[in-house]
Amino acid sequence: MEGLFKYLVSFAQSMLSMLKILIKSKYSTNTAKRQSDKCLILGNGPSVLEDIHFLKKQDLKLDLLCLNKFPDTEYFEILKPNHFVLVSTEYWKKGTIASYNEVRDKIIKALIEKTTWPLNLFLPADARHHQWFIDMIEANENLKIIYYNTTPIEGGEWISNKLFDLRLGSPRPHNVLIPSILNSIWMGYKEIGVIGADHSWLETLTVTDQNEALLNQKHFYDADKSKSLKMTKNGSGYRKLHEILEKFMLTFKAYFVLDSYARSRSIKLINCSSKSYIDGLERMTLEEFIK
Repeated sequence: MEGLFKYLVSFAQSMLSMLKILIKSKYSTNTAKRQSDKCLILGNGPSVLEDIHFLKKQDLKLDLLCLNKFPDTEYFEILKPNHFVLVSTEYWKKGTIASYNEVRDKIIKALIEKTTWPLNLFLPADARHHQWFIDMIEANENLKIIYYNTTPIEGGEWISNKLFDLRLGSPRPHNVLIPSILNSIWMGYKEIGVIGADHSWLETLTVTDQNEALLNQKHFYDADKSKSLKMTKNGSGYRKLHEILEKFMLTFKAYFVLDSYARSRSIKLINCSSKSYIDGLERMTLEEFIK
């Protein structure tokens, strides 16, 4: 009986995913060309700093993908990544929290001014409707915009994998690392490594006497000065503790989904982070991966 119930739930989720795709997904998404069979994704967790210093000394024979605030660091021009991924709507939607706008403006300014080499910029399909943002990006001819669908796909594995193959959606992209991995799979890399994927938020989660859930989201560029803050909901309002934990659950679950999808395409996903809470990906040291 329990097996039948799980099947019905999975079937219902698959049907709902397809309905969402019909409403939200674009059917003209493309992808980028790769320069190597290997790609290393540079997460922004505190543990990545030591790995970056190691990478600077290597003669790398692989492609690099960075995300979020990385262009606003000194290492962007040193490592010259091939790809850059954004997922949060705060980067192109106006009317969000002022502090978000300040961060966004610094990142976009750095991206446009610093990029002197060909760089693929992956954006959710929704971003194409915000022309002011697209015009800023296209001012730099080195930046090539590639759109991808973020429509949540859930349900049966076989159906989900087929929908992923058609690039019609993604596991719920509650963390930018999820679409970074998915786009790397779509580009056809044989091995995809990840560093800086600490995901150690549970260590910094607290609740105040005023019942405010606070989270200290540390990154390698602000680990010594980051503060515990309330977590926003799509740029407006704040998440309750159960909503934060649900977001975490969906994030960690997504790595199992991505690993299964990658294996179906004979692609290896490898977590090379020196510290990581992710339990859904194979582990390997960075030194082993870049050999």
